Amino acid sequence: RKMKKLMFIIMALILIVPAQWVSAETPQKGGNLVVCQPAEPPGLDPTANTAAAIDRVVWSNVYETLTKVNDQGQILPGLAKSWNVSPDGKIYTFSLQKGVKYHNGEPFNAAAVKWNLERAKAEKTVNPHPEFFRVIESIETPDDATLRITLKDVDALFLIHMAEGDASMLPMNGHETAKSNPIGTGPFKFVKWVKGDRVELVRFDGYWNPELPYLDKVTFRFIPDPNSQ
Repeated sequence: RKMKKLMFIIMALILIVPAQWVSAETPQKGGNLVVCQPAEPPGLDPTANTAAAIDRVVWSNVYETLTKVNDQGQILPGLAKSWNVSPDGKIYTFSLQKGVKYHNGEPFNAAAVKWNLERAKAEKTVNPHPEFFRVIESIETPDDATLRITLKDVDALFLIHMAEGDASMLPMNGHETAKSNPIGTGPFKFVKWVKGDRVELVRFDGYWNPELPYLDKVTFRFIPDPNSQ
């Protein structure tokens, strides 16, 4: 009996191991994902409203930021592939990802970042958190892939603020319709918004990271009732 039990365990392990190997393989591209969320966003421009429902749909999907923050609190590269900080903590020099384009074909470069940051800190800005950007004293663009930002004072949260939805990089041409027709550099591009029901995004084939995204389409469904969800 013990021998039979041992053989059963061994056979079970043999059957399980191949499944583990499969799960460790590189994910295959393709497929559609439907995401349910209880709140419908009031608009699709994260630089004009603080509603979390906006970021849940477009942040890192349609729009991207210079930096990212993971669930461990680590600051990671985004549209900026690297950066260094001066010894006095006031000058940030960013090296930007190359070959990045907006969904409308407009190039993303240092000039686009400068325009976004100056727009965010302007006197008549629509950005809900202009204080994130008004610490900036000057912005220089030595070339298309380099950005030098000088702060008025040391700001330990500056790189984190550059990862928030408020710091999303909008295109200079097309930002006017961001609330209803968002255009970004992200792995997915906006297709349509059926008010009261859903927002549809599809893969952006011109995404600067050729390995992403895996999915062909993502649909955000807005269903407030838990039972209906």
